[in-house]
Amino acid sequence: LVDLLAPLERPPVKIIIDLTHIDDPEPLLAELPNDVKCVVADGVIVMIMSHKVSKAAGIGIVLDRWSTAFDQVAAIGDDLSDQDMIEQAAIGIAMENGHEKIKAIADRIAPGNDEDGVAIILEQMIEEGLLA
Repeated sequence: LVDLLAPLERPPVKIIIDLTHIDDPEPLLAELPNDVKCVVADGVIVMIMSHKVSKAAGIGIVLDRWSTAFDQVAAIGDDLSDQDMIEQAAIGIAMENGHEKIKAIADRIAPGNDEDGVAIILEQMIEEGLLA
């Protein structure tokens, strides 16, 4: 085994594991400490991070600096790592080709990524007066 922490100057914020060559990740994931969360993206990428780390937390930092709130945010996502920001945004948008759980919690569904879905949904929202 190799000590992956040795070259780091500070503790990692996120560890990403590619599961495509791991037959059964459950034993590995079961050994994780309770103070971290695990998010699976695209069914093959595991992101291990503190419970405090999320896309919504990052957006929250920017919103604090801009003196505004999530009620001014439209968030677009397609996978489980997007769940918290979709839930907290005033308008949560899922991509048609996204994860079923994300589509279930979204306020709107945009056409898929390969169909220019982001551009289409933004144009629709501008026409509806929801975005300036």
